[in-house]
Amino acid sequence: MNQGAVRLWHNDDGRDITVQFFFEGQVVSSFESFYLDKPSLFAITAMEKTVVMVVDGTKLRREIESNSKLMAAFTDYVCHRFIDYTQYFLNRIEDSPELRYQNLVASDPNLVDRVPQYELASYLALHQYLFREFVVG
Repeated sequence: MNQGAVRLWHNDDGRDITVQFFFEGQVVSSFESFYLDKPSLFAITAMEKTVVMVVDGTKLRREIESNSKLMAAFTDYVCHRFIDYTQYFLNRIEDSPELRYQNLVASDPNLVDRVPQYELASYLALHQYLFREFVVG
C-alpha cells in the first residue's frame, strides 16, 4: 500500500470483527483468497484516503513458484502473518478486554491514535465496552 490505512474484517451476522489493520508500506490481502483463488470470507475497507497497487494473484503465484528468492521472501511474510494471527487469537481467548486495550496502547500507540475507536473496539472485541473509559498507566 502506498498511502493510507485499511482494515481486514469479517461480518459475523451483522457484527464487525476486525482482524488486522494495514498502513503505508505494508502488503494487504486476504490470504485465503490469494492462495486458493476464490472469494474471501473477509473484506478490506479503507479507513482514510488510500492509494494501493493491485497485483494479479495468478501471475504473482507463478512468479513466486519460479523465483527462489521471491519464494523465500513470501514464505517469510506468510510466517510472520501466521505468528501475528496466533498472537491475536491467544490474546482474544486469554486476555480481558481491558488488558488487550492496555497492551495495544503500550505496543502500538500510533495505531490507537490513527484508527477510529469503533474499529479498535471491533479489533479488540470491546463491542460491549465501546463507550466505557479505560484507565491506562
